Amino acid sequence: MNQILIYLTTLFLLLHYSCANVVSPSGGPKDSTPPQVIKFSPENLSTKFIGSTITITFDEYFSLQDPIEQIFISPPLKHSPEYKIKGKSLLINLQNELTKNTTYTINFGNSIKDITEKNVIGNLQYVFSTGHYIDSLLIQGRVQTALDNKPVENILVMLYSALEDSVVYQDKPFYVAKTNKLGEFVIKNIKKGNYKIFALDDINGNYIYDLPEEKIAFIDSLIPINISSRFTGITTNSFETDSTQVDSLIEQQGNNEESLPYYLRLFKEDRKKQGILRKVKKNEQKTILVFNKEVKYLDIKVKPSKYQNSFIFDLNKQRDTLTCWLKNVISDSISFIVHSNVNFHDTVGFNFSDVDTIKYSKNLQLAHGANNNILNLGTDLLIKSKTPISDYDITRINAVEDSINQIHPAISLSDSTLRLLSMRYNWKPEKTYTFQIEDSSFTDIYGKVNSLIQYTLQTKPVEAYGNIEILINSKNTTSNYVVQLTDEKGIIVKEKLKYSVPGTLTFRYLDPLNYKIKVIQDSNSNSEWDTGDYLKKEQPEKVFIYSSLIELRSNWDVELEFDLGKK
Repeated sequence: MNQILIYLTTLFLLLHYSCANVVSPSGGPKDSTPPQVIKFSPENLSTKFIGSTITITFDEYFSLQDPIEQIFISPPLKHSPEYKIKGKSLLINLQNELTKNTTYTINFGNSIKDITEKNVIGNLQYVFSTGHYIDSLLIQGRVQTALDNKPVENILVMLYSALEDSVVYQDKPFYVAKTNKLGEFVIKNIKKGNYKIFALDDINGNYIYDLPEEKIAFIDSLIPINISSRFTGITTNSFETDSTQVDSLIEQQGNNEESLPYYLRLFKEDRKKQGILRKVKKNEQKTILVFNKEVKYLDIKVKPSKYQNSFIFDLNKQRDTLTCWLKNVISDSISFIVHSNVNFHDTVGFNFSDVDTIKYSKNLQLAHGANNNILNLGTDLLIKSKTPISDYDITRINAVEDSINQIHPAISLSDSTLRLLSMRYNWKPEKTYTFQIEDSSFTDIYGKVNSLIQYTLQTKPVEAYGNIEILINSKNTTSNYVVQLTDEKGIIVKEKLKYSVPGTLTFRYLDPLNYKIKVIQDSNSNSEWDTGDYLKKEQPEKVFIYSSLIELRSNWDVELEFDLGKK
């Protein structure tokens, strides 16, 4: 009996152990198929739609991710639908009174995924009409940033049937789509008519252009949409893309479609009013005004007017900070009357009667601008002072080549703030240059002088550099252009202002790097890029970017042609 009991106990334990350690089969193909629709209720492309609930049934269980962000409906509804998952079905409760004789499109974006591998069902749309037919016209195009021509994803592209200029500020669009990763968009199921078209970086998700941080793009003229122009494929250079991507983007639904390619340049308007963020009185010699944005134009009047010439005004490179250097000691209250841009006017007061206790540096401080003590061929040696210079003696500045040959660079103050000294000379390759600035060669506006300074700089061989020669052509020969040579990160290496085309421009003595070329059509000749203004119907200035990265090696000459009329 005991033996039978032991046998049964052992058998039970073995069976229990084997059941507790069941190992699922390994291997097998990974599920890469997203959920598939097996039924729409009502049917997709239904007409005479009168219900309020739509049911979409899939072939597997699924998850719904960020429906408020991912799912968008054209035309937009007043209230967001209610979404519920019931088994393998998605129930959509519209909660809205639908407009008569209107075709609606529900775009699901990347909201629907399978549960196991998170495979997304792409390009899913549900289309229905409250009228007797489905509107079947379409338009397509691309949205890019105006400043650097980069495609922008998840930008709303909106059509309005109302033609007032104010619609984009007040009303939701009648048709809407979102751009994909290539910046491309397609708006389908459009009714025949004339429309305004906009692109909008809709930060707050309300389909209205109402935030100063939001970016916008627009086309000046009305968009006619009718059956006279059939869809025949993409025929514009502004919408170049791979044919497989076009096929996935545009699903043909019959011959009663048209496609008009539109190119929209997205920009942020300069809607912020000019203002002064703060004023700082550093000491009795220097005050600072910090602006809330870049200053395009600046005029300063000093009151009392007898002190107008007592100040040097220094606007920084970013044009948002103004340093006011007082050249002589005064004991009075001063007002700066500041005019900036077009409509900005402000008065800022400072009291110079209170003399601060300041620890001054003993000597005037000077620093050269040569990186790593390398003096690049074809450039000027720049020496910057911490304070404005009132006087200097070039006879006390000595320059020697290879410790033997005395040279005589052309020396001058090269900026209006009297802080930048330029030494111009035809530097020779593979040489050592020694600069000695004798004691008291420079005097600043406060009477400080420099102590003895010596710099030793090297030049590289010509073979260490490369050259880029660009032939620039354009049909528009009346505008000035800004030509920028940048590194891969977009940092400007060299720049040519007020350039006229056609013409050949050569950038010499370049380090062996990869470069980009950007050309700005400077329509107002202010030597910088200007954004657009919708109400003034001003588009942002055009920017042309050379299509290829330019690889430059040591001892190379690269010659290329840049036709601004070609995309």
